[in-house]
Amino acid sequence: MVSQFVLNKPKKMKILLASISALIAVSLLVCIFWLFSAQGKDYRQIYKEQYDTVLLSTFPVSTYDTEPFSHYRGMTLLKTEHIIPDYSTLKKYMRHIAKSGNTISTIYLGIRPDRISIDELCSLLEEYPSVRFELIASYPSINYWTSLEPSEYEQILDLYCLLIEQAPNLPSNGSLYFYSSQEWMVCNPGNYENDWLATADCALFITTHSDYLHNYMITSENAETSAQAFRVLLNQKRSEPPHYPNLDHTTVIFFGDSIIANYTDATSIPGITKALTGAVVYNCGLGGGTASIFDEYSTSLPGILDAYFAGNPSTLPQDTQVYKGIVSCLSDSSSDRNQCFVINYGLNDYFWQCPINSADPYDVDSYAGAIRTAVSKIREHCINAQIILCTPTFTTYYQGKANSPVTEPGKRLEDYADAVIKLAEELNVSLLDNYHSLGMNAQNQQEYLDDFVHPNEICRYRIAQSLIELIRPQ
Repeated sequence: MVSQFVLNKPKKMKILLASISALIAVSLLVCIFWLFSAQGKDYRQIYKEQYDTVLLSTFPVSTYDTEPFSHYRGMTLLKTEHIIPDYSTLKKYMRHIAKSGNTISTIYLGIRPDRISIDELCSLLEEYPSVRFELIASYPSINYWTSLEPSEYEQILDLYCLLIEQAPNLPSNGSLYFYSSQEWMVCNPGNYENDWLATADCALFITTHSDYLHNYMITSENAETSAQAFRVLLNQKRSEPPHYPNLDHTTVIFFGDSIIANYTDATSIPGITKALTGAVVYNCGLGGGTASIFDEYSTSLPGILDAYFAGNPSTLPQDTQVYKGIVSCLSDSSSDRNQCFVINYGLNDYFWQCPINSADPYDVDSYAGAIRTAVSKIREHCINAQIILCTPTFTTYYQGKANSPVTEPGKRLEDYADAVIKLAEELNVSLLDNYHSLGMNAQNQQEYLDDFVHPNEICRYRIAQSLIELIRPQ
């Protein structure tokens, strides 16, 4: 027995050494993997870089850009890569940041309420009272919400609503921004790369509206109504999923002023139209443009259409959206799609008090004459195309003040809107009456307009929804 034991001892030692070697190898592999993981990279950056602001998140933020933080706010931002799964991991990040040697002024923190509770948030903010926390609640697309089973849906919905309702009770160094109660956000697939990741354009919007602008900040005055609006929106979309026509065989070409030209992302009127219907859209708007010839023929509506149908946009300023839109449209070789032309002018004609009518019904120096001429040009070149005329949107800016060289002062914006309504009937074309149908007035215009002139993202979504109802599928 003794000799057998002596003989087996070296064998057992070899097995033990092999096991230890294997364990060390596995441990090294784990360490190497961790070092090159998103979390490992974050920790190295935390100690390596100099910064005064940090972006952490429990949902994907890879499309967020650091440049707007520098450009708009003068911040030096460290954006972490790891999607933080829980409160304990978040606390580890904060401890490393505190030890980094950087003086931190602001933490932008993306919050999933089903991963971090309101009580945990309060505890974190109290632990770092000298740091400003800008909290961005997660904003998954409507597809995420409609895919949940009823019990899971109710549970997660309650957590979101609890976060909103309790947000006013956060320590004074924290503010919560909430976008998920907005139909324009969660119901527009153009805002998302996937159900959790916003596009770069949408991420930029969220960046500029979290801290810099406060439209979507939860306060004691709006917490209850925001939670209620969120619950109502989701319940409605789950019970009655939105349905839009399939327009993937339709090309929609937008001609207009800055209401069209100033917005080129998925929250623009053309962008929303594309995202909700699959239509091919071209934004040929011109900021400051008029339908009538106020300044130059080439940049008025008839002149722009001349350039478009001649296939020669060289007469247009090359740094403008109208030039880019027409060039892009002319390069489209598809000819089997239905065409729809949307004409949206009037605000600048009104601001400059351009004549509405003239003795000559096709006088392009007048607003009605220019639009009438434009419709005639479209019908001449595109016999079967649909044409939609849009009335200008409401504004109280420059209500009839006579600062124009035009000798016919005092015309109201509603006069221009009424002229479009009459033209639509006269010319037998479709009408989108934005002036009257949106419900805007002097008392509520701030809910719809960014600067008392241009429709905000909420209003643009409503305009696009109404427009889509008018577009005829092929």
